[in-house]
Amino acid sequence: MSSQSIIENTKILRLAYDYTKNLSFSQPYKIQFMALNKYFKKRHFHLSRHYRSYMLTKFRTNQRKDCFLVKNFAFKNDFMTPRQSVLFPPKLYIYYTVQVFLLIYKIKSYCTLEKSGPHILDFSTDHVKIFYTGLLDFTGRNIKTKSRYNNSYLEFQKYRAKFAGNRVLKIDIQNFFGNITVDRLFQSLRKLVDSMHLSIPPEIDNIISFFKASEYSTLPQSQGSLASAILSQLFLIKFTNELEKISSVYNLEVVRYVDDMYIKIPRKLKNKDINEVINLISSELWKNGLNLNSKKTNLYSIKKYKEEVNFSRNINSSSNISGVPFLEPPYIKNRIDELLDNNGDKLIHFLYEAKCIYEKKGTDIKKYHKLVNTYFSVGNDNANKVQNALIFGDKWKILSINKKREILNYLEIIMFDPEKYVVFLLKIEKNINILTNGHPKPTTIVSNYIQSLHASFKSNKPYSVRDGLIDSNYYIQSQKSETSLEYIPRLSGDFYRYIFQFIV
Repeated sequence: MSSQSIIENTKILRLAYDYTKNLSFSQPYKIQFMALNKYFKKRHFHLSRHYRSYMLTKFRTNQRKDCFLVKNFAFKNDFMTPRQSVLFPPKLYIYYTVQVFLLIYKIKSYCTLEKSGPHILDFSTDHVKIFYTGLLDFTGRNIKTKSRYNNSYLEFQKYRAKFAGNRVLKIDIQNFFGNITVDRLFQSLRKLVDSMHLSIPPEIDNIISFFKASEYSTLPQSQGSLASAILSQLFLIKFTNELEKISSVYNLEVVRYVDDMYIKIPRKLKNKDINEVINLISSELWKNGLNLNSKKTNLYSIKKYKEEVNFSRNINSSSNISGVPFLEPPYIKNRIDELLDNNGDKLIHFLYEAKCIYEKKGTDIKKYHKLVNTYFSVGNDNANKVQNALIFGDKWKILSINKKREILNYLEIIMFDPEKYVVFLLKIEKNINILTNGHPKPTTIVSNYIQSLHASFKSNKPYSVRDGLIDSNYYIQSQKSETSLEYIPRLSGDFYRYIFQFIV
């Protein structure tokens, strides 16, 4: 390897390290990022020969011992379906990111990937605007912003809002990551570099070897992973090029965020032609081993689409989540202000109604979903974002101490959405103890509730993913007692080991 190549590879290594480190600070309450944070705090980054050898050379036998991908405990936004996401060991998370960045650096000049500038990774074409999780900029500028998915997602929302005043076709790819198998990804990458008349970059073999050593059969979906997002878009390049041709013929304008597409329909285009467009897109997806999700395919009228995107205009205000600045759209800010007005009366009503559902129906997720949409939803699929901004931001601290104590009367909310509300209630509890200086005695209401749940497991009650989410989030946020994790091996011994190896 030439000295110039060594210098370039070292720059890419540092870039990948900086991207990963900044990403880990964006959501410090998430398990994957907590593991990365611990890794970064323990190690001061230096480009030692050993570190370069591990990150930059061919995937070797000694790296197989680190291939410990673990199925994560998390639900989709329906609060019922477990996500197919995985947790990476921190060292492998960086290795994976480095290899993908190196691959892109070597092939980017041969692809139409630079619409936004000579150093920006942009998969867009003339008629198809593409956003993905984060934004890779080889100059290393503004990494804090470009490493985080929420900023690129907000840009996607602003872009699709430009389609207002037109009919718009929404298309979703079914089980996107799950259908990108390792073998299919390998063949796709090989065909891509063959079309450029390049020799196979070693990074492709390294990435595939890493996947196979991890015994993972599909493209891993991990929290905030820019590497997986980039590989998914490389996999879609052939589809994107065909979508560009279709868009040129029918005068369409398309915006896509990963697997979520919105297509602006020209006013004169007939429904017959729109159905043909759907047929052509479905056919091109099929050629790539993917399928159109018919349940999420929808043709919006001008009026309906305006209602759909009206909330996402003028996304320009900022806020704070766990000490990290982020863009907060007005529709989120306004809804949070409504919930906290009058000393949080509306928030209390939500918690009270959730408690009533639990007492009467147990974890009736359909009723809870409707309740969440009533109180939190603004436009399409934003209830989750509003809750996250409320819980992990600091605005709730304006509530009186008595109102915060009242919130702790509604612990049943944990049973519906443990990933958010275990954290929220512990944050409330901690804030009360800080304000009262622990007098007359520290508040431990959440801990007592968790312990009462454990009592039921001792009678051999079945242990579910929801129970595992409660226990893991409780321990990770409070780290008071390892006994709170004792039942998790019933679900996953690997998850249990991951917590103790990379979090504790």
